Amino acid sequence: MQSLSFLDFAVIAAYLIGTLGLGLYIGSKIKTGSDYFLAGRKLPWWAIGMSLVATDIGAVDIVGTGGAAHQHGLAVANFEWIGCVPAMIIAAFVFIPFFWRSGVTTIPEYMERRFNVAVRSALAICWIIFMACNLGIMLLASAKMMHVHLGMTVNACIYLTAFLVGIYTISGG
Repeated sequence: MQSLSFLDFAVIAAYLIGTLGLGLYIGSKIKTGSDYFLAGRKLPWWAIGMSLVATDIGAVDIVGTGGAAHQHGLAVANFEWIGCVPAMIIAAFVFIPFFWRSGVTTIPEYMERRFNVAVRSALAICWIIFMACNLGIMLLASAKMMHVHLGMTVNACIYLTAFLVGIYTISGG
């Protein structure tokens, strides 16, 4: 495999620095959970809904679907177009307005209002477990790619990615 050139590294570094700078700038304006999750309710519900859809489609989906299509054939992509995308769009235009009008910031918050704190806690615990597994897969996938292109150990790539993404996320990105 051909190694990356200086220009490749410069473009990657500029992208990471620009993204981190944007995250820090936007993060300086965030004061509440509503600011973080819902842009302070300053955007219309449909913009928040479409942001949710866009946030849910990431590199893991694109690379994973491409890899599955390579291994099993293009029919694998039908899952995305027939199953996931329509469901996300329906969710964005049906459920988001409902939650928006209820005044909640998160789904667990809604579950507490609708049922009780035990249901909210159970949902939050399930979500934390799911996210821990999901983040582990994303960190490993990115580390394997970085290991090939940068020559760093997989563990070092995981730590570097977790550190950079953590700073970006905590700062409001």
